[in-house]
Amino acid sequence: MIGTGPGELEIERALPHGHVAAVLGMIRKIALDRLILSTAKDAASRRQCDLVVAMMVDRLIGARSKLGFVRAVDGETAACAWAA
Repeated sequence: MIGTGPGELEIERALPHGHVAAVLGMIRKIALDRLILSTAKDAASRRQCDLVVAMMVDRLIGARSKLGFVRAVDGETAACAWAA
């Protein structure tokens, strides 16, 4: 059971994700993700599509290099809200 008193719950970090949801929502609205995936639909192609979409979202929001993206998406951040 989680305590409810002050000081019993500590936030280690909080990541904003509204801007990520907005960009990802627009990519899905204009069907850009389906366009990327239109040539093949196997599991490997789906993973590649997900990575391309994630890199596009990251580039629009963070404007960092591909290597910067890879460094940012480590085991701790790979399960964030926008990756789902």
